[in-house]
Amino acid sequence: MGLKNMHINVVIPTGIDNGATNIVGITNDIDLDVRQGNVGYLGTGFAPDMGADEFEAVLPNCAAANGGTITPSTQTKCDLQTVTMTCVGATTGAGITRQWKIANVPGGPYVNVTGGTGATTLSYTSDPFDSWYLLLCIRNNVCFWPDYRSFK
Repeated sequence: MGLKNMHINVVIPTGIDNGATNIVGITNDIDLDVRQGNVGYLGTGFAPDMGADEFEAVLPNCAAANGGTITPSTQTKCDLQTVTMTCVGATTGAGITRQWKIANVPGGPYVNVTGGTGATTLSYTSDPFDSWYLLLCIRNNVCFWPDYRSFK
């Protein structure tokens, strides 16, 4: 990105992609592309992109992989109880790693879980907590397949 070029390289994975929240009144980016979450958005993102450019990431070598689905899809827990989540149907194999993440609100920002057991496996049991969880599957540090669940 140069001083006059506000565009993101769409083939390099970045936390900028889907890394923001909607701001009332900001409906278009620097090129007048509609931001995610606003009427007329045609992309596939689940949150607006950070910065001046709304873009569609083009992640290579991802077509045959599946990030899986977190089960159970919902749970009701009381304060200070643990949650056990499992990723079902995920592609496994060489070059694929996983990282469970946590946030205080849906959509993040997410940070790596600390505590609990299984932070980089297909099954994670939390410490007693009340939050949103995300399993981020990563292939060769390039492709990302998230699925998240709320456990309140």
